[in-house]
Amino acid sequence: MVKKQTRDSFEYCDELTSIEIPETTQISEADDDFNVFYAAYRDGMSVRCVVTDASGKKVTSNTVTLKYNQPLTITKQPANATVNTGSAASFSVTATGKGLKYMWQYKNAGDTSWTDWTSKTTANISVAYAAYRNGMSVRCIVTDATGKKVTSNSATLIYK
Repeated sequence: MVKKQTRDSFEYCDELTSIEIPETTQISEADDDFNVFYAAYRDGMSVRCVVTDASGKKVTSNTVTLKYNQPLTITKQPANATVNTGSAASFSVTATGKGLKYMWQYKNAGDTSWTDWTSKTTANISVAYAAYRNGMSVRCIVTDATGKKVTSNSATLIYK
């Protein structure tokens, strides 16, 4: 919703611009609220308000971009890390969605089950050197605001 100031001598016109529809569309509204109803093609659409007074002078609001709830998706998987013995390794995951929470898991070489790494709850983690971690795998479970979960691919830590 784009909020407009209401004054008797002003004419309101909202402008919509979309990546798919590059031309500007004018919509007259009598109210000071402007509602854009959901349609998938509107995701990414830009909206601004142009207010014209009785003398024809125009003032344009800032542009806002419509973003619908993006589905939970991992867009960049963690990569294997080969680091010098004694060095820390870094892993990261990139995801889209709302209210994202991260829980990394690890599995030491030779183990068959994953263990939650309760101290690793951000998109980017650093793993301190420990000899027993050579060959370990890590992965990340990303949870969105609705509770939906998606698990990343695993990545392996190798010391050289």
